[in-house]
Amino acid sequence: MSNPAPRRKVLIVDDEPTNLKILVETLRKDNYKIIVSTNGPDAIKLASSDEPPDIVLTDIMMPHMDGYEVCRRLKDDPKTRDIPLIFITAIGEEENEYQGFVLGGVDYITKPFRPSVVRERVRNHLELKEYRDDLEHKIFERTEQFTRINKRLREEIAERRKAEGELREHQDHLEDIVARRTRELKAANEKLMSEIQNRLRIEDELKQAKASAESANQAKSVFIANMSHEIRTPMNAVIGMSELLAATSLNDKQQEYVSALKAGSENLLGVINDILDFSKIEAGRLELSINPFNIEDMVHDVISMLSVKAREKGIALAEQIDESIPRQLMGDDQRLKQILINLAGNAIKFTEKGSVTIQLDKEKEDPEQVDVRFSVIDTGIGIPKAKINKLFKQFSQMDVDTTRKYGGTGLGLAISKQLVGLMHGKIGVKSRENTGSTFWFTASIDKAAEGTTAASKKSGRKYKSHFTTEFKAELKILVADDNAMNRMLAVELLTTNGFTSVKTVNNGVEAVEILKREPFDLVLMDVMMPEMDGLEATRTIRNPETPVKTPKIPIIAMTASAMKEDKAACIQAGMNDYLAKPISSADLFRMIEKYTASDSPKSNETTDADDNAENPEDPQVFDWEKALDHVDGNESFLNQMLDLFIDDFNDKMKTIKKAFADKDFKTVSLVAHSIKGNAFVIKADAISESAYQIEINARNNDLKTAESHLPALLADFERFNAKIESIRNGV
Repeated sequence: MSNPAPRRKVLIVDDEPTNLKILVETLRKDNYKIIVSTNGPDAIKLASSDEPPDIVLTDIMMPHMDGYEVCRRLKDDPKTRDIPLIFITAIGEEENEYQGFVLGGVDYITKPFRPSVVRERVRNHLELKEYRDDLEHKIFERTEQFTRINKRLREEIAERRKAEGELREHQDHLEDIVARRTRELKAANEKLMSEIQNRLRIEDELKQAKASAESANQAKSVFIANMSHEIRTPMNAVIGMSELLAATSLNDKQQEYVSALKAGSENLLGVINDILDFSKIEAGRLELSINPFNIEDMVHDVISMLSVKAREKGIALAEQIDESIPRQLMGDDQRLKQILINLAGNAIKFTEKGSVTIQLDKEKEDPEQVDVRFSVIDTGIGIPKAKINKLFKQFSQMDVDTTRKYGGTGLGLAISKQLVGLMHGKIGVKSRENTGSTFWFTASIDKAAEGTTAASKKSGRKYKSHFTTEFKAELKILVADDNAMNRMLAVELLTTNGFTSVKTVNNGVEAVEILKREPFDLVLMDVMMPEMDGLEATRTIRNPETPVKTPKIPIIAMTASAMKEDKAACIQAGMNDYLAKPISSADLFRMIEKYTASDSPKSNETTDADDNAENPEDPQVFDWEKALDHVDGNESFLNQMLDLFIDDFNDKMKTIKKAFADKDFKTVSLVAHSIKGNAFVIKADAISESAYQIEINARNNDLKTAESHLPALLADFERFNAKIESIRNGV
């Protein structure tokens, strides 16, 4: 019986514990022997040991020694140069792929990544390495064989010369031997060349397959984005018009029709959101938002949202929360709520009598985390044992009759399973037909820091205008949208709420032209329009050479595109803010007030002196409202974050100034990168932008240009400090 093949060893190099843990858990499923390192020098020692790894996965951005230097040193050492090395890099660093391949890297994996992709790429490169090692072994054997043959030939030739006189009669026979040996060598050489060509063909096929997969993934993302826009655009008009219609004088029958229309629209929007959520999860783009929250309030919100449906069916809806579970936690309460609403909503849907109970139990607890088991227990129709395996699969329901009777996309449980996975938990079900079901999931949730208290209610305050009627009437608003229903909806929403000076255009070209002729106070700009889209129109308006009346006019994107990168594209094009369709009227009016509230409706037309003056309300310096929304309205927690950022910034300034003096471009880039990310989190956009300019120039080895942005960074920080002080002092 042959010995089992030795376990293949994988060395993972990453200074970020979370990434390290994810990669270890991902690759451990394939029974690899995992070796980890948090820095470059230790990684090189491990790779040079008597038991070197079969493959190396390394992060790029690391202190002391980055991933490129690790690769360079491994490739310079004959002992480690043949170990395949895969770079792990964040989105936005793809421009350095060429550098990695020049140094000898075999592949790139972009964060955030899909575990299945990581496993498949590691498996492919290990198989390639085994194939290469086997090929090299065969070449070595062939070379040894050629050496032996040549040795034999030399011996035969020497022997022939020694006894040439005696062997003349055997000359013809010797020539036959030489000819045979030559044919053998030629055949062996042809076989070797064939094996090399086959290897090159396999490598080319792998490259083509990789390119094809990336192209397919990009095409899918584009399709999802376009689908979102095409569906959300008419949905915006349908939901908006139904709200306007509901506010008019209607008889009972008409009110019933409007309510049905609104409910159907919201159900359709829920289906769209399910599909988008699933596509984001599948593409690795969905991220958890960690905020302080009260777990008891979160469950109460779920009960409140589902109580009407339960009451309509005569079903008791109850909750049971383990008293030992800490109430104040840190996690993504919205995603937890989404899972509970999904499970409890299904339970109500499939229960005709009896009860549905949401139960929370503590599984274990340590000083930093608590593991909670969430259960949804119902007395419904139950699930046949043979059909349980269909659950948690996308677009899958128990059977056609169930789908016809109860509806749904079959995506809810699949999305819930993916969300639970992001929280490092598990999900499952216990059920008996005609008796009831218990759907459960677990989640590891961080405890909130001592003194941190989540707001008991979300900050979804109703809009209350601070504008006077005269101010609204004087405010000139331009609506640019190619959809006639959306233009009509926008005009109706605005005019019925007192904004009577509203004009509309069909596309970006018309928007630019009318802004050349007339001054406006605000533009509501659709993104996807014919002739000139909203992004190009905004760039044209912001261009100093374009003779528009108000080039600094606030521009608010109104778009049906729902992907995270769509908002970034709007801000990058020069827009001030972003509203996703279907648009809430309260959100719309709040946004208008945010960008036009002042003593005069013409305040957007600033002079050069205004531009040079310090403006504590400039959202580029610090946006208190956005930062507060980011932490669910918890002012105490936000102030802790701001103090931490200020202390950290001062420490980093000492480091970056010394790095400039030492001409250490790598440290300059790393520190600026850290400042940029921290500032972005707390919504200090000006600091983030200045730090980015330093980072990108330092990465291009242009320290002179990088250092020229340092005064701007310090000035932005001083303005930020002044803004914080004015807010805290109530100015």
